[in-house]
Amino acid sequence: MKRIYAFAALLLFVCDVSAQTMVVHQKGGVVVTFDVNGVDSVCFCLESLETAPERRAVDLGLSVMWAECNLGAETPADWGDFYSWGEVSPKSDYSQGSYMYYVDEQYQHIGTDICGTKYDAASAEWGISWRMPTHAEVKELAEKCVWTWTETTTGVCGYVVTGPNGRSIFLPASGYTMSTSVQGQGKKGFYWTGALSGSMPTAAHNMNFSGYSGDWTASRAYGLSVRPVFNGNK
Repeated sequence: MKRIYAFAALLLFVCDVSAQTMVVHQKGGVVVTFDVNGVDSVCFCLESLETAPERRAVDLGLSVMWAECNLGAETPADWGDFYSWGEVSPKSDYSQGSYMYYVDEQYQHIGTDICGTKYDAASAEWGISWRMPTHAEVKELAEKCVWTWTETTTGVCGYVVTGPNGRSIFLPASGYTMSTSVQGQGKKGFYWTGALSGSMPTAAHNMNFSGYSGDWTASRAYGLSVRPVFNGNK
């Protein structure tokens, strides 16, 4: 991602050395306080306007706002890219042997909740304002929204998910990738959460079109879609 580094007047921060806190005054009157001991560095970054795509967060009336499209997609109807759980870049082979965190015939533990961490593909691709959804956020999307199977004018099938406030997002039936073969495209959708399976550490929770709830799990090595959520204030 091309970035421009500038000490710009995007925000004003004040450090109270004696109290060991950093107070950040954001636009809109939002004030955020950080423990200085937990801050590694401060970088004032602006994405290049030429390379940064517009990314819209949709307020469905839930606890978080959901991205308008999948990670790697240009429009809501695009499939987007596939990601193995904990990997931050798409690839061509989603077999166990090619999984970054399968080492010496064992799955490496990278956390039980990777949302917003260095293993979060949404944060890595779109920046810290975005992250993968939690298990609870997926369950909320499943239980509090109306899901309507739809085929778009361009022939893409998927679900229109309408929130309590009447606004909606579209989840395309992008399928998933096992090894080098895409399965279920046009019929099924599989979306990662950041939650590791509690009973099977080789798998992680996902939201899919067979009940939606997020209680389903899949091998961490498989390639699934990611629908980011907005990691900020509503």
